[in-house]
Amino acid sequence: MEFFRRILNLYRRWVAAFYRGPSWLWGNEVREGKYVSPTLALFLWFHGLCSRVFTFQGWVLFWVWLATAFYATVMLRSPVMILFLVLTGLFLLDGLLLLLLFPRLKVVRTVPGSVMPGRAFSIEYEVENLSFFPCFSILADPLLQGRGLKSDRPVFFSLPGKGKCRIVREFQLDKRGVWLLPAATVETAFPFGLFKASFCDHKRTRILAHPLWRKWDSSLFSGAGAERGSRAEKRRKRSFQRGLEPIGCREYVYGDEMRCIHWGNSAKWGKLVVKEFEEEKNSRLTVILDTALPFTWEDVFRAASHILRLHSAPFAERDRKFESVLSFASSLAASFSGEGQELVFYFPAAEETEGEKRSSSPGEGEKEGEKKESFRKRLLSVLGKTVRKKSSCVIRELFVGNRHMSPSAFLDELSAVEKVDRADRFDFVTQEVLEKIAENPPVLLVLLRLDKSAQLLYGKLAKAGIPCRVLLLSDGEKEKEKNASPLPVPAEKITEEALLAGRWMV
Repeated sequence: MEFFRRILNLYRRWVAAFYRGPSWLWGNEVREGKYVSPTLALFLWFHGLCSRVFTFQGWVLFWVWLATAFYATVMLRSPVMILFLVLTGLFLLDGLLLLLLFPRLKVVRTVPGSVMPGRAFSIEYEVENLSFFPCFSILADPLLQGRGLKSDRPVFFSLPGKGKCRIVREFQLDKRGVWLLPAATVETAFPFGLFKASFCDHKRTRILAHPLWRKWDSSLFSGAGAERGSRAEKRRKRSFQRGLEPIGCREYVYGDEMRCIHWGNSAKWGKLVVKEFEEEKNSRLTVILDTALPFTWEDVFRAASHILRLHSAPFAERDRKFESVLSFASSLAASFSGEGQELVFYFPAAEETEGEKRSSSPGEGEKEGEKKESFRKRLLSVLGKTVRKKSSCVIRELFVGNRHMSPSAFLDELSAVEKVDRADRFDFVTQEVLEKIAENPPVLLVLLRLDKSAQLLYGKLAKAGIPCRVLLLSDGEKEKEKNASPLPVPAEKITEEALLAGRWMV
């Protein structure tokens, strides 16, 4: 039985690897529960294997060779036969020399953990020749570009037998997010550049592209209980020297300081908890961010009018607004979390399903009955027999500041934040969340759109007696004529440039 169990596990791993696709290709990471066509997976493998065997010019000549081979079988006395024989000899000679002088290369890639979009960063490669023969015309990650990743032109280099060298390349990411880079590869196309020997480490690498942020002047920040200069630092030191008794505990959040962990309660509750001090609740600013940009009929008509006028659709403006809100939160945390001020951020986020919470791939650790049931659900969904439920929404809470999440950890969290396609995103603000917000006034509410859900949230805050300042992102001069009437909520219209420049503090 143990033998058959091992065979079954190997088969499941092979199926999971087959659906994940080649590790040296872009964008072939599949989440569990997402259907992938076996034909598409087979095409990806064929394309990935050909990309490791043929160079671009070799791939073009290979198709020419196929065409000449077809005509040569039909017309034996045609001059095409000469071209067919020449190409056949060239491929055979190149492949024979490559097999005789076949190199053995090893690559180790060092990637920075976090970068800024639009700014160049360096990736280091350590390439080692394990063979006694020298290796020529080597390239490091020649295909690592495109899809939002720009790179410099790769440079050819050579390695002697048993030699080692270090290569540095410059890259640039266009957008914020969590990027999954394909595995590091090195290749050599010596001698004729038709076939190539390619080597891969089969290790994918994640890079966090933080939102763009800037450091604001803390002297402009007033009315939120912020302390400045060395006085805040002395206060933090005295709080640990005197050993203040915590007023309670909360669950550990990524980025919290290890010295604040309450080990006794952690052992009692079975999870890490940290101490919460009285002074933390007296110097907080609560920020509610709007992360939802649902499509409305107005957006559809606006996009149609742009297309009819031969203009680009205004989808980039929507993304720019959303990114400006995240950049505002990053600047706020990086500028004032170290000034004795602690920040609490609330924002709507899509609730993860059970399939997204598990990191395994299709076919890995999945029972046969579960596979049949999932296939049945997908089939019924395609046939229209069932209606898929709309993705739910939750209100996330992040603490930034002293003895809480550090600004760098907060930037890591914002890198993975995605837009929420729900107009009722603030309807999920529960009474418990309102009570937490009421403990730490004032409140800063940053809105992308003033709709029914946003008005409902403002009404809840006003009814609870929580002082709230509302900032509404607008397009400046474009919306002055359109929204000339007073808003139902006392919101301050502010442009993206003014928001990111810190003019809202004046």
